[in-house]
Amino acid sequence: MRPIPASRLADAHGLFRAIAQRGRLRTDEFVTEFSVDELFPPGLENALGRLRHFISYGRAAGLVKEDRGVVELTDIGQRYVRAGDPERPFDVSPQQAEWLRRQLRELHLTDSIYHGLAIAISLLATCAPGQRVSTLDFGRAMAYLGRAGWDNENTFQIQGERHLQLLKDMEMIDDEHRLTAIGEQVRGELTLPVHMSLIDIANQQNPGGPEAVREAAEREWGRPAEAQQAPEPVAEVAASQPPADEDEQDD
Repeated sequence: MRPIPASRLADAHGLFRAIAQRGRLRTDEFVTEFSVDELFPPGLENALGRLRHFISYGRAAGLVKEDRGVVELTDIGQRYVRAGDPERPFDVSPQQAEWLRRQLRELHLTDSIYHGLAIAISLLATCAPGQRVSTLDFGRAMAYLGRAGWDNENTFQIQGERHLQLLKDMEMIDDEHRLTAIGEQVRGELTLPVHMSLIDIANQQNPGGPEAVREAAEREWGRPAEAQQAPEPVAEVAASQPPADEDEQDD
């Protein structure tokens, strides 16, 4: 399961548009041929310093390909850029979200970020209304089920945040981290493992156990979480998974 290399895919939209204008670009040409305002949303912290992370995100999403320092858009990447909303250039438009969902359908069984998104969807679908976990516990559960090899709380937190953000941008979950109608439809089209509920996995993986999971959820969500025991959890079965990724290099 591949880690997501930056916070938001939409923060890289300016880079994708620059590539579309020129066809192919060396990475150093981004800063010599375009202004920061063209490349990144206003107020983005350390944008130029994170340029490689955003290019990596585009590559991980299947939108960009790179050869010896020269980047260009893939066929999907070209369609993705054309589907953008000119009025909201640094947001994922509904049409762009659909292109990402197509990628998810096609690539969720490969060693890619889409495999991680499929794991995330499968976990979120096990929560009854009112049940929730913290982002940190969600990242722990993802790492366990996806056999990611992540081994520290910073990575659990960051990857939890990034997967949830991308699922929201893809219109598959809402602000409560519940699957939307689109999310439910796409989930039914994916091949997913049988596993315990998100709550049960979080209870096992948090060193403090169920009480720590409940307290962390209440701190993050700002209100008491409902009963954190899902009915009749299904025992996890071994599923064929891609090999664990190497240690993540976070921003």
